Amino acid sequence: MTSIPLQIQNPKQHIAIRSMIGAPKGFSLIQLDLSGAEAWVVAYLADDPNMKYELHNGDMHSRTACSIFNIAFNPDDPKEIRYKNVDKKQRYGGKKTNHSSNYMQGDGGLVEAINAEGVISITYKDAKMFKEAWRSLYYMVPSWWEETRHELTQSRTLTTAYGYSYTFMQAWSDDLIRAAVAFRPQSTVAVHCYGKEQRDVNKKGGLLEIHRHFKKDKEINIIQTAHDSCVLLAPSNVSLEVAAIARSYMLRPLMIKGEIFTIPVDVEIGEYFGELEKVKL
Repeated sequence: MTSIPLQIQNPKQHIAIRSMIGAPKGFSLIQLDLSGAEAWVVAYLADDPNMKYELHNGDMHSRTACSIFNIAFNPDDPKEIRYKNVDKKQRYGGKKTNHSSNYMQGDGGLVEAINAEGVISITYKDAKMFKEAWRSLYYMVPSWWEETRHELTQSRTLTTAYGYSYTFMQAWSDDLIRAAVAFRPQSTVAVHCYGKEQRDVNKKGGLLEIHRHFKKDKEINIIQTAHDSCVLLAPSNVSLEVAAIARSYMLRPLMIKGEIFTIPVDVEIGEYFGELEKVKL
C-alpha cells in the first residue's frame, strides 16, 4: 500500500479539522468502528444481564435514558417501538451517563460530560439521580468494581482477556481504582481492534488482517487508526466491496470469562469525513 494525498475542504469554514479532510477524486473514505466496544467488554466482565440484553437486543443508550428521565417503555416491543418516546437529547444524556458511569466517574464528572457540548444541561442534583438510576439498572457493574479493587489489594496487577498484564504502582487513591477499572475494557478493545489473536478463540482479524489483505494493492490504504476504529481510502467503484472485506476482519468473536460474543461493526462511506453515510453490508 502506498500513500495517496488527501484533499482539504475550504479551510476558511469554521468546522472541525477532521471534517475538512476528504478523499481525492475517484476515491472514497471508509470508516469502520467497533460499536459500543468498551460497553460490551464491561457487560461481560461484570456479567450484567441488563447491559448484555440491551447490547444484544435493544439500544443501551435509550434504555438508560428511560431510567434516568423516567420514561415509560414496553420491554416486549421491538426496539424501534420500545424507545419511540426517547428523543435525541434524552438519548444523548443516556449515552453520556453510560460512558461516565462504567468507569466510576463522580457526579461532577457527569455534569461536565453532559453539559460540555450544550445539547442538554443538568445540575449536580440531576447527576446524582442519574447515577443512582444507572446503578439500579446495571446492578452487577458495582460488584465488578469491587472485584477489581480486591484484585488490586492482592497484587496490584491486572490481566486482560488477551493475556496482557499491567501493574499499578501509583499511590492508593480513588483515581487509582478508576484507572484500574478502565484498564481491562480499554486495553481489550484496543488489542482486539489491532488484531491480536486470542488463544481460546483462535480467530485472526482486526487491523493486522486488513493490512495483510490489501497490502499489495497500491490504491487501497489504511489512512487512520484509532482505539476502536480505522479509516481506509479506496477507489469509489470498489468501496462497498472493500468495506465488506474489511468489516469481515473487524467482526470477530471475543471471549471473556468463558462467554463468547461479537462486537458489532458500523461502516460509513463518503468523500469527506463530515459527510460519511452509514451503510449496511
